[in-house]
Amino acid sequence: MVPMRSLVPIETNRTTLRALTDGDLKEVHAVLGDPATCGGRSFFQPNQESTAAWIGRRIVHQRTHGFSIWAVQDSVTHELVGLAGLFPSAGHEAEIGYVIRADRQQEGLATEVVAAIVDAADCERLALFATIRAGNEASIRLATRSGFKPSGTDRGERGELL
Repeated sequence: MVPMRSLVPIETNRTTLRALTDGDLKEVHAVLGDPATCGGRSFFQPNQESTAAWIGRRIVHQRTHGFSIWAVQDSVTHELVGLAGLFPSAGHEAEIGYVIRADRQQEGLATEVVAAIVDAADCERLALFATIRAGNEASIRLATRSGFKPSGTDRGERGELL
């Protein structure tokens, strides 16, 4: 993957997507360590040490590629309400990923954030794909509304992937 200019910050109507910092540990772990939000998902981090390592990898990806998974901050309260962004992949493509705190789901934040990420990636001519667990109907609907098309299924360590 060829490094590009940083895609963040990205402003939406209700959020700001920004690069993660080591200072985000407590708020990021509140998202990634919450079984209601991330239980059974690849994002789940069982303790602050694993969350700190996860953040460190995202910081390196941001520096190396110009994108990564970012903090999703509420524009009014400035609290971290989720994480979203892009994982590097082969060539000039990336995988989109997102997670919104359980207490802030069903507000349309994921829809808003994914649309902004798709637009930013499009400006950079970066091809995107999404990997979604079978049965995650909300993410399947969001991906469809955002222009993603099914390309098949695969089997991951946690079950069937679409």
